[in-house]
Amino acid sequence: MPLTTRQKTLIRSLDSRKGVRKSGMCLCEGARACSELISSAPELIELGVVMEGAEIPAEFAGLAFEPLPAREFDAISATVNSQGVMVVARVPEVLESNPSDRFMLVLDRVSDPGNMGSILRSARAAGLKTVFITSGSTDPFGCKAIRSGIAAQFALDIRRAESLADAVIESRAFGYDGAVWRAEPRGGDSLFDAEGLFENSILAIGGETSGVAEIPGAKAVSIPMPGGFESLNAAQAATVILFESVRRHIGNA
Repeated sequence: MPLTTRQKTLIRSLDSRKGVRKSGMCLCEGARACSELISSAPELIELGVVMEGAEIPAEFAGLAFEPLPAREFDAISATVNSQGVMVVARVPEVLESNPSDRFMLVLDRVSDPGNMGSILRSARAAGLKTVFITSGSTDPFGCKAIRSGIAAQFALDIRRAESLADAVIESRAFGYDGAVWRAEPRGGDSLFDAEGLFENSILAIGGETSGVAEIPGAKAVSIPMPGGFESLNAAQAATVILFESVRRHIGNA
């Protein structure tokens, strides 16, 4: 059945934060991202669309894709060089169960969607299940964030908080009673020496523009950079930090 005008309008609207919020839907594009979404949360899928002539990967066999001529597909795609496949999915709801990670990760005012997606991808790869995101952050279910994260966000329980302080309060209520750590470009404890960094703690990583909000009693942690460079970008820094948690966990297993 051809796509209706209403469906095409919906897909176009999902390129904006307003469209995602209004509809409760999001747009996943590209073979790898769509494959990850189909694998991790097939129940959320509402619609699949494929460009006529594009090859549909074998793992998509269980999903019916609506074909569109290349010109029409490009008109509704949110990417410049599309791979010819997209999926419309419902934004997942927050899980009712309490978080079970060894520490709570909070992304505070991470405004760049590329960084957001990359951090969520690293968080999932590092084995995390829950992430708090504060106001002032980009939408983790925006098109670019999903592409950058290769749809890792659909396998995470993403919780919202108005501020870092609110995220700390909510995390404390879940039993995360360790220290609050703020990732900083420099100063504070070295990532590789900080004691208790991943022990029932709350770890906040901020965006490159605003950094992490101040919070009384928080400890600073930074990545040693003997090369003397100013800083890593937020996604690079988050990946280094998250896999230090993996290294410690494996070493103590």
